[in-house]
Amino acid sequence: MDIARPDVVERRKRNCLKSTIAMQLRALRDVRGMTQDDVAQATGMTTVKIAQMESLVGAFPGIKDLERFADVCGGRIEVMIWPDRSDLPAGKPESFP
Repeated sequence: MDIARPDVVERRKRNCLKSTIAMQLRALRDVRGMTQDDVAQATGMTTVKIAQMESLVGAFPGIKDLERFADVCGGRIEVMIWPDRSDLPAGKPESFP
């Protein structure tokens, strides 16, 4: 599949990451006992926007929206960026985890 349909593989990777983010947002909201409407009112976003952020598929929410969501639910956002290890030249020391 990786060779025959790289577009499908890429979409599957995006959806997996989106699902993880969505489930974390939902869990954060649930722990606070908030509804989607509560979060929407507190962030100034629409309930539809909150539902899209918690959807397992679809577009990734922007970092500002994630920060607003996490802030009103008593959470925080941590971002880690590093190169794919398979792309690093052989023998070159790594400065990333």
